[in-house]
Amino acid sequence: KYGGGQEVESGKAVKPENWDGERKLLVLMETSGLNEQELSEYCREDGLYVEQIARWREFAIAGTESGSLLTKSQRQEWQKDKKKLSNLQKELRRKEKALAEAAALLVLEKKAQVIWGEPGEG
Repeated sequence: KYGGGQEVESGKAVKPENWDGERKLLVLMETSGLNEQELSEYCREDGLYVEQIARWREFAIAGTESGSLLTKSQRQEWQKDKKKLSNLQKELRRKEKALAEAAALLVLEKKAQVIWGEPGEG
């Protein structure tokens, strides 16, 4: 840790607002049961502001609501990917059926050869 609540990442100080989600979640868990005085002390030690933690908590709560984090373009992209996946699954099922049919025909051809002999014999 680097003074002022900034972590050192490859020689550069990382401000708390730029911490990854895992680090922010850890702070939320560590501060969840603290009273106001304890929270203020925690913030001073880590170079944070109480408002930052409150904002992170709001974002975490909002993130648990379904679909609230997806933008319109992300939803459209997701729908497009979902449709593409569905089409690929249909194509796979069609090809699996064709492959099973071809395998069945090969088996029937071999059985016919065993029963009636090779074509052209006789």
